[in-house]
Amino acid sequence: MIALLQTPIASSGSFLITPNVGLMVWTIVVFLISLFILRKWVFPLIGETLDKRAKSIDGDIDAATSLREEADKVLDEYRERLKEARTQSEEIIQRARQTAESTSTRRASAARSCSRRRPSAPSATSTPPPSARLTTSAGRSPS
Repeated sequence: MIALLQTPIASSGSFLITPNVGLMVWTIVVFLISLFILRKWVFPLIGETLDKRAKSIDGDIDAATSLREEADKVLDEYRERLKEARTQSEEIIQRARQTAESTSTRRASAARSCSRRRPSAPSATSTPPPSARLTTSAGRSPS
């Protein structure tokens, strides 16, 4: 056992370390045949696949660009319509305020004119109408 450990590896006759001319020739021949097969059939298929993929990516980029432009147009339309809607809502609110003000002004003037026409308005101590006499203090009609 000690004798095996003391012998150098090169002297053991390992074919991987000692150069063999026949093995080198066959290795070169197999490498050249493999390279020829790869260049003749495999590399063109890989190139075609890469070209198709590049065209597909270019088409997707063009489609994304056109979709982006369309989305920007739609967004601009949306913003314009939103501005119009806000303007219309402000106009509606303004008209409602004017209507409320004119209505309150008319009612106030009508109330003033009624109070001027009737010098003696019924007082709060006068007798309530018959329907008010039927209700109790809790707001329910008697059973």
